[in-house]
Amino acid sequence: MERWFEMGATASYFSYKTEDREIENSSLFGGVTISSGFMREDIGVGFISEFGHLDLAINQESTEDRKVYGAYGMIGPTFRYSLNRVSTFHMDFMAGISDLNSIDVMGVARIGLNFKILKRGFFDINYGVNYLGLKDMGDGMSSSYNGTVGASFGYRF
Repeated sequence: MERWFEMGATASYFSYKTEDREIENSSLFGGVTISSGFMREDIGVGFISEFGHLDLAINQESTEDRKVYGAYGMIGPTFRYSLNRVSTFHMDFMAGISDLNSIDVMGVARIGLNFKILKRGFFDINYGVNYLGLKDMGDGMSSSYNGTVGASFGYRF
């Protein structure tokens, strides 16, 4: 059984349309990921955490959009399957909170490919669903669930 530990920088992007206006908004999450776990043959299980900054545009009924900036933190399990010596398929499920009063709870479920770079570096691309439990924000978002794409790079210890 082999143990892994990774640290990296991450960025995730999602966009959405409002119900009443056909304007597409975009939002960005960026921060640091830390993951650790155990790999047995080709299958691994562990924990992943992500801490960072969010930049969210909430479209209100009025003509002005509302920008929301703040910090967030999420944690959850990660599952991995080694495809070959260079790439690994992963599934992450995280839930967490933000320092903003307007966000009750948040979460993400994503799948991705992790590619080894040189000896200990890695590059990761992922796709998933982001959940934002917004409160007191009006009807700015048509859904609390939004598709998200992301990338990260880092170092494997």
